[in-house]
Order: sequence, then structure tokens, then C-alpha cells
Amino acid sequence: MRTVATRPLVLALVLALVVAGCAPAGAPATPTGPAVTPTAAPTAAPKSVLKVALLDDPSREAVVWAIKTGRVTSATVEPRFTFLPLGQIIPAAATKQFDVIEATPLQIPRSAAQLDLRILSSALVNRDGTILFTAAGSPIRAPGDLRGRTIGVGSLAATLVLETRFVLAERYGLNVAVPGGDVKFVELPQETIAQLLKDGRLDAAVLLHLPAYRIKDDPAYRTLLRVTKEFQEITRRSSVNSILVTYGDVARGRSDDLAELNRLLRASLEHFRKDRDAVIAEVAHARNVDPGFLAWWWSVFDFSLGDVTATDRDEISAAWEAARRLGDIKEVPRVEDALYRRPSP
Repeated sequence: MRTVATRPLVLALVLALVVAGCAPAGAPATPTGPAVTPTAAPTAAPKSVLKVALLDDPSREAVVWAIKTGRVTSATVEPRFTFLPLGQIIPAAATKQFDVIEATPLQIPRSAAQLDLRILSSALVNRDGTILFTAAGSPIRAPGDLRGRTIGVGSLAATLVLETRFVLAERYGLNVAVPGGDVKFVELPQETIAQLLKDGRLDAAVLLHLPAYRIKDDPAYRTLLRVTKEFQEITRRSSVNSILVTYGDVARGRSDDLAELNRLLRASLEHFRKDRDAVIAEVAHARNVDPGFLAWWWSVFDFSLGDVTATDRDEISAAWEAARRLGDIKEVPRVEDALYRRPSP
């Protein structure tokens, strides 16, 4: 009788063990306290947007390709790039619609009374890219023959015009005042200049980047002067054609963001240098240009991005000194006085 009487008790114990075994490991079989609400994952802080304007040329696309395609990233800053034609980017600095803009080095002394510009970085370094062309059948055989002639350029305010005027004055004795000199410089859309030159409606033209590449080996044109080569022989410095500038209020209020942008741009440039052929192929396809153009471009131009170095300072000063000798500016500013100041660690 005792054996039969204990059977219900044994069965109850077995059922209790089965229920306990179905509970998750390390958890009680039944709730012992109030329900716990899961904690939400922290939301990442939004990135600070910097609006950056660069010259509309496939070379610039190559420089920032690693940023635009996510190879180079930042946890704090999001650059948004706009590419502007040569004739628009030079006056755009005065509009202050961008936080950072590519500008001629001459923008600093030219606009000192109106704009508080700060040099964020050096940019385009010209090794042998500014070329003075004539038509193949032109009677002009030497730069000195340009007296009384007309030269077409993409922008009168561009550094390429400073280079050309400086060389024509220093080496060939021409009065290059604008206006009123021995040579007349005419500002025209770059895409029209080559045809006007070929048709004899211009005596000479200064071209660079894609327009220069398209005609440099064309038998309808002839190279009259390798402007940059002679500019560098005279100044003993590389020719800086552009710099990246910001504004005093932006530099003061967004100093950390600008420092991070400089880091991003330098890293993107280094990525291009390490993977040049692949980036050139991708950019050429995206912009529908001959990859040979970008290969040629990087053989005659370079970029210097990131914090301004002693070499950068000397090259920017050389451009300003050339402008002073031409009478375009009264004195050469101190580069140090125009620099964006990187925040202390």
C-alpha cells in the first residue's frame, strides 16, 4: 500500500523537473520580478557638412574619388563637392556660398579689402601645363611677335594668365598691362577658344587641362611657348595655380571640421597615388573622357593637399611676387598672416 501511495508524489516531482528543464539556461522557470525594457542602442551623432567647390575638371574628380566612393571616410565630417567651370569658380569666392573653395593664389591679395580669406591648403601645382598655342599656319614664330596681337584665355583672373604675362614681360620685353599693353588678352569660354584659334579669329591662346590635351598633338596647332617651364626658370619655384581657401568666420567657428577635411583630402590624394591606374580608369569612364588625358595631366600637374608646408609657402609667395612685379598688387603679403590655423591638440 505504501508503494502505491507514493506514485502520485513521484509523478509530480518528474513533471516539475521537466518544466524546469524547458526554461532557458540561467533563467528561472517562472518570472520573479517586473519585466525589463531593452535599452535602445545609442544613435550616432550627425556629421558636420562642409560645402566644397572645386574646378570642374576630371583631374579634381580623381583627387576626391576615394572620398566620394567611401574608400576614405570620416566619423565627423561629410564633404559635399560641387564642380564649377573656370569662369564661375574664380568669382564664386566672393559669394561665400561654399565653406571651402578652390581659388587662384591671387585671390588673397586681390580681395583683402573685401574678404577675410584664409588659406586652408595648397592645391594645384603646375609643372609644365600652361601652354601658349598658335594655329599651325600662323605667321607668329616667336613670343616676341605677339606685339599688337590678341590672346584668348579662359579667365583673365586665372593664374595661367599671370604666368603668361609674367614670362612675356620678363623674357620677351612686352608690355602686358591689362588693358593697354602690347598684347590684348580676351576672356572667352574655354570650349570655344581652340576653334577660334584654328579659324584665325585669335592670334594665340593659353590653354590647359582638357582643352590643352585635345590640341597639343593636333597638326592644326603649334606650341609657341611652354609658359610654365619658363615661369619656373625665372622664379626658381614650382608654379602654384590654385589653393583651397575658407573664410575667417568659418575658420574660427569650424576649425576642427576644417582640420578633418584637410586630413580627408590628403588621404584621398594618397589613395589616388597608390592606385593611380584603377582610379584613372574609373574616373575616365564616369566622366566619359580619354584615360590618356588623366595620364598626361598627372605628368604635367600635381596636387599638394593638407597642412601648408614651408615649400607651399615659398611657392605661393612666388606667385604673389610675380603679381607685384607686374604691378597687379602693391606688396607681397606674408603667407603666415593668411593661413587657417589648425586647432591645438
